[in-house]
Amino acid sequence: GAALEIEAVSGVHDANLRLDSGGVNTNHHGLEWYAGSTKKATVTWGESDANLKIRNFRSDASSSYGRIDFDVGDTSNPPTRMTVDGSTGRVGIGTTVPDHKLTVDGGIKIATGNSRLYFGTVGGTDRRALEGSTDGALLQVGESYTKTALYGKVGIGTTNPLAPLNIQADSGANAIRIKARSGNDHGFLS
Repeated sequence: GAALEIEAVSGVHDANLRLDSGGVNTNHHGLEWYAGSTKKATVTWGESDANLKIRNFRSDASSSYGRIDFDVGDTSNPPTRMTVDGSTGRVGIGTTVPDHKLTVDGGIKIATGNSRLYFGTVGGTDRRALEGSTDGALLQVGESYTKTALYGKVGIGTTNPLAPLNIQADSGANAIRIKARSGNDHGFLS
């Protein structure tokens, strides 16, 4: 069995385990895990900065670092939902082997009235790369960019483009409309 077991008492709603520094070393409250005399992991809360820190580390100068897994589910062995890789700093959602700074196995939803994806440098200018309205009325690509490049075949009105630009209009409609910024000058291509 476990070295220490804490069992809740029916009807008692206080914490099962309370950590109180009692005024000693109030900057750090938390738990530490050891293997023999070697510290392996900590969970601490800082009084001065109110930061909760979860640390999984090796203090034996090994080049092999662990990871932090967030396992959630309704079984005794729930699946890993999110991973932080200790050696690369990469985060995986839906995967335990992220191959980029953020790897998501599944869809991503940005759910605000004007949803945006930005590119830019930390502390620098943000460039709106992709914007979409939640009602599906608008998808805008590349605002504030001097160039927007698309590679491969692009289909408008078709999911199977056969040329670099394949535009397929509904029956009886003009395929392309060209109009000047002002005035009524415009033309059509069929």
